[in-house]
Amino acid sequence: MTAIDIARKDLADAIRSRALWFATAIFTVLMSLTASIPAFVFDDPSADVGVAFTQGPAVALVLPIIAIMLGYRSIVGERERGSIKFLLSLPHSRRNVIVGKLLGRSAVLAIAISTGFLVAGGLITALYGVPPIGTLLTYALLTVLAGTTFVAVAVGVSAFASTSTRAMAVLVGGYVTSVVLWERLLTAVHYVVAGDVPGDEPPGWVQLATVLNPTDSYSAASTALLPETPHVHFDVSEEGLETQQGSTVAAPESVSVFAEPWFAVAVLFAWILLPTVVGYLWFREAELN
Repeated sequence: MTAIDIARKDLADAIRSRALWFATAIFTVLMSLTASIPAFVFDDPSADVGVAFTQGPAVALVLPIIAIMLGYRSIVGERERGSIKFLLSLPHSRRNVIVGKLLGRSAVLAIAISTGFLVAGGLITALYGVPPIGTLLTYALLTVLAGTTFVAVAVGVSAFASTSTRAMAVLVGGYVTSVVLWERLLTAVHYVVAGDVPGDEPPGWVQLATVLNPTDSYSAASTALLPETPHVHFDVSEEGLETQQGSTVAAPESVSVFAEPWFAVAVLFAWILLPTVVGYLWFREAELN
């Protein structure tokens, strides 16, 4: 049996356990809601605006959670059930188990992401017109890459954790640190080092530390790819709530190599490789008894 065989079995198990349907439903609903927002706040939104609205905190926040739910029990769950010994009794290595689990769980998330983008693309076409297909496809591939990154982290943690509870605790702590606290931590460190907060042109080490965060690297790469996002102003008057479209937010100009989109994509690939290798090295020496 090879890593591909394990990935196929993992995908089949996800279908039977309804994990695939759950992830697909969550992501599809999320993408459809964000893509339909311009229809309610703008008079005559374009397809570009619909595509731009699919990017945002909702996807950046929820995608890692779905990946964590899919991957945190991938290895440690087999150990807790005792099925890991049966899996390893067949003629394949622990490396094949790690790689197979990564491929299988990533395939589940890729199917969910692809379905979400297909539905959102159809909705954008129906509401605003035909979107830029190349941009939407590239954005979907970038989102699959980011999803694989989060799955790799979850599988790597699952490989060295002794229980699924500990794996979940580590991943939740990492999620809160990277999504909620990362910017605040960098601001605090910059204040200690320089005596003030980072301005519009932060030093190179702040830019590097920012983009090393996988959620920030995904956001940086997608911002550079997608059309400019229009601002929405809400005015409350006696006539009720009114919305107006303001100036757009352009993709930030590159001020260093750390702000280049290709660097952000390279960071995402590194976040796939590093947790997988570390998890394998730990799992290779682990005592399964």
